[in-house]
Amino acid sequence: MESVSPQFSVKNLGSFTEQDVNFSMVRFDADAALEFGKERTQLLFTLDGDIEADGETYPAQTAVWSSFGEADRITGRTGATAVVFGFPKDETTEGVRCAPYPVPA
Repeated sequence: MESVSPQFSVKNLGSFTEQDVNFSMVRFDADAALEFGKERTQLLFTLDGDIEADGETYPAQTAVWSSFGEADRITGRTGATAVVFGFPKDETTEGVRCAPYPVPA
């Protein structure tokens, strides 16, 4: 998750360092865009309020999936809250490829 600014309140809820899995709570304090980078698969699940993704507006209890290798932008409306799950980054550590799914060589 990138582009954290004064328009967001972010609380880290947990981080598992073995493969860098993490999850956070995000509250949109103003209408703002949240950018998901290409380095990991991420899942955003809205709890309250509306978000916009791919030009469509979605209500609470919507899940948005951002796959590894894709950069996505989610726009939250003022007052929206969501949980963001970050899956393992695509890195090679001691010969073991850490990714949420097999990646073609």
